[in-house]
Amino acid sequence: MKTIAILGLAVAILPFLGIPVFWKTIIFVILGLVIFGRSFSCRGEINSKSDNREKSQGRVFIENCDCDYPNEEK
Repeated sequence: MKTIAILGLAVAILPFLGIPVFWKTIIFVILGLVIFGRSFSCRGEINSKSDNREKSQGRVFIENCDCDYPNEEK
């Protein structure tokens, strides 16, 4: 996640550095591809962590709502 934040900051600062348009375009494409790839790898890491947590703890459902439902008799 830190990598994506740093690359995003680089994308935000890049237009103000005075780099020629040709090189700026190449750098934007490379940074965009790296951000794209890194976001998918982070997504995979997050999904695998949540799967491991569910397997180790089991699924638990707790209803926290003390709500009145329309057709419920008291």
